[in-house]
Amino acid sequence: MSSILLINPPNEGDAYRTIFGFISPPLGLCSIAAILRERGHKVKILDLNSLTESYSIREVLVLLKNTVKMFKPEYIGVSITATCTAPVSSTIAKIIKEIDNEIVCIAGGHHATFMPRETLNNGFDYVVKNEGEITITELIDTLESGGNPSKVKGIAYVKDNKYIETQNREFIENLDQLPIPARDLLDKKKYFLKAFGRDSSVTTAETSRGCPFSCDFCSASPMWGRRWRVKSRKRILYELKEIRRDNWKYVFFVDDNFITPLNIEDRRRLFLDVIREGIDIQWICQIRADTVVKYPDLMRLAARAGMKVAFIGVESGDEEVLKKMHKGFIPKVSEKAVSILRKIGVATLAGFIIGAPYESLKQTYKTIKFALNLCKKGLDAAQFGIYTPLPGSRAFIEAVHNKLLATKNWILYDCLHPVLRKNRLTLYFLMRWSHYIFYLYKWIYGIVAVEKLQQPFIAQAKKYLVMSLPRHLKGFINLPIDTLRMIRMMKSKQYIF
Repeated sequence: MSSILLINPPNEGDAYRTIFGFISPPLGLCSIAAILRERGHKVKILDLNSLTESYSIREVLVLLKNTVKMFKPEYIGVSITATCTAPVSSTIAKIIKEIDNEIVCIAGGHHATFMPRETLNNGFDYVVKNEGEITITELIDTLESGGNPSKVKGIAYVKDNKYIETQNREFIENLDQLPIPARDLLDKKKYFLKAFGRDSSVTTAETSRGCPFSCDFCSASPMWGRRWRVKSRKRILYELKEIRRDNWKYVFFVDDNFITPLNIEDRRRLFLDVIREGIDIQWICQIRADTVVKYPDLMRLAARAGMKVAFIGVESGDEEVLKKMHKGFIPKVSEKAVSILRKIGVATLAGFIIGAPYESLKQTYKTIKFALNLCKKGLDAAQFGIYTPLPGSRAFIEAVHNKLLATKNWILYDCLHPVLRKNRLTLYFLMRWSHYIFYLYKWIYGIVAVEKLQQPFIAQAKKYLVMSLPRHLKGFINLPIDTLRMIRMMKSKQYIF
């Protein structure tokens, strides 16, 4: 059997880290590691993203070299899920090949799935498309036995200077057949929510794959086959008990939509089971605003079952922009959702997107104003991003077709830098400015969601936000200088298409 090193590349543009001090454990790699171990392989996970809190990127890459030399893997798997990590992932592949050119480098994740040719040109031997568990297992088994990789579904590779893409693999219908993710391969001390204290260890879990909605900027639907599949309640409960047994305090459910109109009754029964069986776990999820508003009783039950933080994609304060994004609801719905979550004691993080090609500056200002209004309603935290057409999304296809892209330097595709030609400098300034104004506004008015409910975790989160104020003030003061740097960057080779 083989030695396999699975690598999570560093991603310094992670919004959860910026706002809550939360580094997400790489669930996808844990799932792949579990199935590879079942096949008898020796597997190690190297989460470089968890190291960037303490080390520079250069130091992290030195650690990578040392790990590869000591572990001596025959195969390397790199998860290129975030597009902005594609350049550093390419560097990782090149470093590995310099150490030992015989090591087989395999890439997977969203970006690799939708940009396989480029990924192969940047140092990788194979690309595993879409779901990785079955495909990477079959690929390694085939290579180990000297078989023909063209027989493996769901991969791309180059042979004799010829690009080969095999038949698409069927998606896993029964997600229960996947083994419990190998969380034991992670260094648990690296994963916690700073906003809730050093003892707030947090892991990741999934209960479903796919999304039944079709927002134009999102690549989740094409990644998971534009279908939605769910694990059984029995499997979810078993996994939650395992997580609690391992003394994780929080779980972040990475489902694109944790509750949808397709699983309302199933979720209701799940929450009742969690309460009935006394599974003492607190959790974070991503949920649509219209779901919160339509099912307030279910939200109250979810809070009783441990829901502590909810991320809702508000996106815009303008109804016309939301319509063109294909969100399916109006701004008033987000306002109601924040109020509902506040009343039941759930901290709320809202995501806002500015700079869509069909959005005017007037509509952008309307979104910023709407965010401040939600602050008054009890919104705890806000994440402002610039509209970024990610590979695989409908927005990316349209941007390429209409020649709207200003750059294909993937490191800038972190939703913090403008990549479309339209209003680049203005959008950069407004994105940064709105972030600082929101938190200064929140501090000045002393409006913290669910402040009357005195839960310890809310008090700790409030303290963290107050302690973060100097960082926001410093960023606000430095904004003119940073904007000048952005002007220089736009004129540099970094922005060459």
